[in-house]
Amino acid sequence: MVYVGLDVSLNSVAVCVIDREGQILKEASVASEASAISPCLQPWRDRIAKIGLEAGPMSEWLTAGLAELGFPAISLEARQVKAALSAMPVKTDRNDARGVALVVRAGWYKVVHVKSIGSQHARTLVAARKHLIRSIAASEQTLRGLLRPFGLKVGIVSRAGFASRVRELVGNNAILAEVMAPLLAARDALMQEYQRLHRLVVQGCPE
Repeated sequence: MVYVGLDVSLNSVAVCVIDREGQILKEASVASEASAISPCLQPWRDRIAKIGLEAGPMSEWLTAGLAELGFPAISLEARQVKAALSAMPVKTDRNDARGVALVVRAGWYKVVHVKSIGSQHARTLVAARKHLIRSIAASEQTLRGLLRPFGLKVGIVSRAGFASRVRELVGNNAILAEVMAPLLAARDALMQEYQRLHRLVVQGCPE
């Protein structure tokens, strides 16, 4: 049997394959794609006991991708991996991949559940909607702050009535109207995109 450790970064993955005795069979650096990792592992495809990746932003996607290709990939609990790698004399991607392979070989790990693609879609949708809500709130705070030095106070107003209230306060002040127009247009665009994402949340995120 052989064991594989992957050290994942945004653009590349360090790959280390070791045997039952811990001897290194292969080390490589490839693109952060399951399809790029697969060719490195082909010589041992039927002998791989486990492929370990430290849990992180890229690990769920790569773990799912390798599993779809028929590889026994697992995400490892990050704190345990970091504790194990702290003993490495020099921290490099190559050494980290070797350390992960040794952790997998020894069995000193806790498997992290990998969310389904559907769950990841739903989480991304909710996070995107939350970002737009914060952006809208920040836009409104900017508009309030710009008007305040002129004694113009928006006050308590609904989100739907915010733009009308700003235009009412600006009135016939041509300079302020010119300044406020692009900011309100940007806020309107954020509101439209927020409503689009909100409808997707209400309807249920498509798979």
